[in-house]
Amino acid sequence: MRALILGDGANEQAALPLLVRRLNHRVEDSVFRQFRGNPRIKFHGRGDGLFKKAVRWMFVAQSEGFDAVIILVDHDTDATRPRQMTEAQEFDRVPLPPRACGVAIMEFDAWFLADEQALTRTLGHPVGRQPDPEHLADPKGVIDGLIASSSYSGRSALYSSLAASVDLDQVRRRCPNGFAPFAERVEALGHHG
Repeated sequence: MRALILGDGANEQAALPLLVRRLNHRVEDSVFRQFRGNPRIKFHGRGDGLFKKAVRWMFVAQSEGFDAVIILVDHDTDATRPRQMTEAQEFDRVPLPPRACGVAIMEFDAWFLADEQALTRTLGHPVGRQPDPEHLADPKGVIDGLIASSSYSGRSALYSSLAASVDLDQVRRRCPNGFAPFAERVEALGHHG
């Protein structure tokens, strides 16, 4: 299965395709693009802006021959994002590719704070259990603090390493509102019947 993967930035580009392949081995090939890019397809249906943008990207995926589309955005401080992405996930008024739409609560970075053992192995120094990742005000700042005492030069390199080694079940348990539903949607891609 060939998937179009859309995310917020360089950190997602470095790690999200790896996470997707670990969650669903049927995704054999993928192309990553910035979700904030402007798909050149019009969609005039009802719904909020994020929902419409997600649907436009689905049309792009369809027109470019992708078998599936995977979209992940950060929650940040927009309480409407989970609802809009669920609406995009369930949109069925026209035939579009299978999809996995998700929202990282509050940010994608939080997912990598869920597994302190993977952080310890990857960073090469002891990392204690982090507070509830989905309720951290600044997960990027926490990650930056952990990186400061390691050999990593930035988040993207760290996230790429962690994406290959985090305990997905641990991330699912510690990030039940963002990662768990997203993972379930990715795992369901390619299942028939």
